[in-house]
Amino acid sequence: MLVKQTEFAKKAFDMTLQNTRDIAELAMKATSDATAIVRARLRESLSELRNSVSATGSEMPKKK
Repeated sequence: MLVKQTEFAKKAFDMTLQNTRDIAELAMKATSDATAIVRARLRESLSELRNSVSATGSEMPKKK
């Protein structure tokens, strides 16, 4: 009886450990994907801002 309980506990522990690893892997991938999306959007926004400032700068009258 004790052997069966020990085997059951070991299997339950191993399953829990594997599930924890899977969750950690998913969390890391989700974080990585989200970071890549934010980084790409930031680059686009900065590029738009740079283009906007460049266009505005060329339209401004020159000081004497």
